[in-house]
Amino acid sequence: KIRPFAENIHDLIREYDVFISLSEREGIPFSVLDALNAGLYVILSNVAGHDEFAYLPGVYVGSVSEIKAHLEKIILNREILEISEEELNYRIDWLDQNYGASKVTSQILNMVKWRKNDFR
Repeated sequence: KIRPFAENIHDLIREYDVFISLSEREGIPFSVLDALNAGLYVILSNVAGHDEFAYLPGVYVGSVSEIKAHLEKIILNREILEISEEELNYRIDWLDQNYGASKVTSQILNMVKWRKNDFR
């Protein structure tokens, strides 16, 4: 089911079992971060921006043909979608370490300092 724009994606996203992103390229994939944070099983195209999530539990990264084959496996065996509480906690910790407020704030401040020095 495809839904129109929603104001509160965090409530809406929990209604689903799987999040799929078949982007041809990514910067910071905020929708993927939301899906990971919500505990969804995540399927991603094998592009820069998605590849850093490949080793997280409950994440599958592949080509379009590989994703098609993986979806066919999921249809036959929904247990593939199960993610343990320990695995979810690992994902949340990883997200916090790599995309948490303190990490992002630090990166932004470093960018500002770098740009400031460029104009002196």
